[in-house]
Amino acid sequence: MSALRYLVVGSFNLDTVIRLRSFPPPHSKVQAEEIWRGPGGSAAITAAWLARQGSAVSLVAASGGDHEAHEAIGRLTATGVNCRFVTTTSPESSRAYSLVTETEKRIITRPSGQRLPALKSAEEVLHEFDAVHIASAASPELMAFATTCRERRIPFSVELAGRRMPEITCMAERTFLNSDELSLLFPSGWSDFRTDVGGTLVARNGRLVVTRGRIGASEHGEDLTVTAPTVAVTSVDRTGGGDAFNAGYLYEWQTGGTPEECLQAGLRLATSAITRMGGLP
Repeated sequence: MSALRYLVVGSFNLDTVIRLRSFPPPHSKVQAEEIWRGPGGSAAITAAWLARQGSAVSLVAASGGDHEAHEAIGRLTATGVNCRFVTTTSPESSRAYSLVTETEKRIITRPSGQRLPALKSAEEVLHEFDAVHIASAASPELMAFATTCRERRIPFSVELAGRRMPEITCMAERTFLNSDELSLLFPSGWSDFRTDVGGTLVARNGRLVVTRGRIGASEHGEDLTVTAPTVAVTSVDRTGGGDAFNAGYLYEWQTGGTPEECLQAGLRLATSAITRMGGLP
């Protein structure tokens, strides 16, 4: 069987993760337990974990032209991600600074330049891929790209990351978010989500996939609710846990797994991700 060919579209940035025993009170000084620096962003991390499972993965993303970005892209390439569609769009890369403890996380971002990926070159070779995953803010270009995926019958999924994107999620076969985002965006769950996309997902067998932290994960659709528990572990760094979950789920889904098997595969990778520093495998 040939490798699953995945195109992942969206965010890339430089991550700095600082692990603390606890968050400091005001006007205090604490010592970091550990500091990690490397490539990050939802799309980049999902791509790396898909590659870890044996997929042939290409990343479409925007990068800075600084030396650290070149090093980070080299590290992604070393994980097996093809970065031919990663384009330099600004002199300096976007950055994310994460403060993490065993149970909590705070993220500070510093966007830089144009963060939306250039899609034209990837769209020209879309026929080379079996499936697409999108982890990027909505834009007219992304809307056109998603429409092309639908027209060519290429299955695609979307990571919401706290954003409502009904114009794109109405075409997606899988939409990912966590339970906090679900409560904020769709308080009534599947029924609110279905209303948000005009009910069009039902005809295409669209599903909503929710990560629920220590509880596990669930999948929701028309007349469908499937849940899977997770194994309790001591978290080192929760950066990229949801993105690793997406990769595990997506690989299992595209290789014929049942909803239960997809959720369990996602949870296994998420568990692996949060027991190490940084988002990469």
